[in-house]
Amino acid sequence: MEKNIFTDADEADIFKKCGKKLEGDSFYFLKIEGSQGLLEAWLEPENLDILCIFRKDVDPTYWGCRNNQKCNDDDRLTVDECNGGECVHRTKACKEVEGKMCPSDWSCTTDLVTVYDIEECCLDECVEDLCEVTECENNEKCSEGNCALKTCEELDDQECPQMLRCAEDPLIAEDTNSCCLVKCEQINPCSEIQCPGEMRCREGTCVFP
Repeated sequence: MEKNIFTDADEADIFKKCGKKLEGDSFYFLKIEGSQGLLEAWLEPENLDILCIFRKDVDPTYWGCRNNQKCNDDDRLTVDECNGGECVHRTKACKEVEGKMCPSDWSCTTDLVTVYDIEECCLDECVEDLCEVTECENNEKCSEGNCALKTCEELDDQECPQMLRCAEDPLIAEDTNSCCLVKCEQINPCSEIQCPGEMRCREGTCVFP
């Protein structure tokens, strides 16, 4: 068999033979019984008979694409377009992906991407200060959109001196793991000691009364 380029006049014969409404001039992309693939129309030279062969799960660009046909492309930043029967891959422009170029000294709330017309295309919002959209913990501060621990002094807290402890659980700060938000109180050396029998705790030591 040799491949044949069918004319519009042949379409009625192809439709009658293959039982499907076809478009195009050299191959036909259809959905048949829930399967996606190609319906090829061939001309058998000896009997000049039209042969229809359905190739299941074949990409529609198997025999090249038709003019103005969109080719398959699932990438947001790129597009495949039909050009001269071939799918041509190109990167989209920033406006095509609904992006924008942030003003000087402003920042994008997501990572910048490189597209066809510019190297820094923002796909989200442009903000003057990233800290406007950054949420930090109570013991953290924001700098250029990043959270970092505050110092104990910045927290207006204190680190308890030796033999004193914080009345509540201390906070972790940049310069200490024991930054006390409330007051420092005297440590009772016997608070966690249980003495056996009749012994009693005195200054952290079990003694007889």
